[in-house]
Amino acid sequence: MKNLVVLCTDPGFFVPSLVVANQVNQQNLNPAPEIVIYLNEFTPEQLETTKFLQDELQIKLVPVEPDLLDIGHAFDEHFQKGISSTALMRLALSELIPNSYDAITYLDGDMQIVGDLTEFLMTAPPEDQILAAPEAYPILKWKGGVTAPWLVKYLADLGMSDPDQYFNSGMLRFKPSLWKPIANQALDFFRDNAAICPNYDQSALNAVLDGNWARAHPAYNWHSFFNKLAYPVPFAKKIVHFTSRPKPWVGAHEGWHPSFYEPYRTLVDRFPVLSEYIRLGAKPTMVDELRYFKDRMKAAAIKKRYRGWMKDYLQRTEFFIEA
Repeated sequence: MKNLVVLCTDPGFFVPSLVVANQVNQQNLNPAPEIVIYLNEFTPEQLETTKFLQDELQIKLVPVEPDLLDIGHAFDEHFQKGISSTALMRLALSELIPNSYDAITYLDGDMQIVGDLTEFLMTAPPEDQILAAPEAYPILKWKGGVTAPWLVKYLADLGMSDPDQYFNSGMLRFKPSLWKPIANQALDFFRDNAAICPNYDQSALNAVLDGNWARAHPAYNWHSFFNKLAYPVPFAKKIVHFTSRPKPWVGAHEGWHPSFYEPYRTLVDRFPVLSEYIRLGAKPTMVDELRYFKDRMKAAAIKKRYRGWMKDYLQRTEFFIEA
């Protein structure tokens, strides 16, 4: 199977995206997937001084044209601090990727690969659906086991009613020919409804698909809110997703072990030119590790209901690809 793994980044997420790409390469898959990082808003000088990384890390770095998304600055007010229109770039992938690949896997830059992806990348995606993993907050419910009122309103604004139908767009896998019509619809939806799309492409994709997507096990997109479970889950996580702040390269965060900091420091130490692209926090100490375990023990005592809701979701959901 001819696999392509893609990431999209601006300079602010360049180093984290390189970490993800490097971790995919370290899977030593046969045949190995091609890996491309599409670069948005990089200066000619930045492109020149970092192009050597392609050979060093066995990836492709491909700059994109400024008008690729054709949204200009009209929607700048909708992008929060630290997030730019690059968040929508996955919707333009069909303009960049040829149909010669059997499968495309899109990954966000604030992820890390922590498990074996062999089965995931060697399994062909569905013919007529994208493959994604669920968002956490529809599963881990509000007080009393009901869907949070804000979530009910958010879904209603998108034309949805069932929280189980909502996915996180940080990991997507699909056939190239399938993506263009879906992405174009989502981009049109965002242009027309940006005010009700707080999660940008994720909001728009969920609105246009309305549950018509194939389920991957949460192990393939284990994001920050899932850490409210606060206990070792009975399966191996494959891809973790740092959806909260601070990100692990900045400082310790409740729910994530301090060791997640190390891949960013290692990469910057190996390639000092990358230091201009990331603000690394201080290297975690034993105090950070003790604080992590203390927080985990405290949370585990009060999060039994979250574990019950996750167990229920796993039992009643049929996954296209299991953990």
